[in-house]
Amino acid sequence: MTPLEAKLVDALLANVKLRHEGERLIAAYIAPESDRLTILDDLIRLFDGPVQREAELRTREALADGEKWQYR
Repeated sequence: MTPLEAKLVDALLANVKLRHEGERLIAAYIAPESDRLTILDDLIRLFDGPVQREAELRTREALADGEKWQYR
């Protein structure tokens, strides 16, 4: 695996982790008798917190490296 491929895999896995957690929280939200306010807070923290920022950073880095590689 090339360094670029490794960065792309890292970015993909970070985004999969973010999506998986979001889906889990949404499923919990629609469950009967769920604590919806707490779940909404968790969703906000998820999509405006360190997990989202890490996924975004890894994606930007991988895409930037991909652009550099493309122009070689």
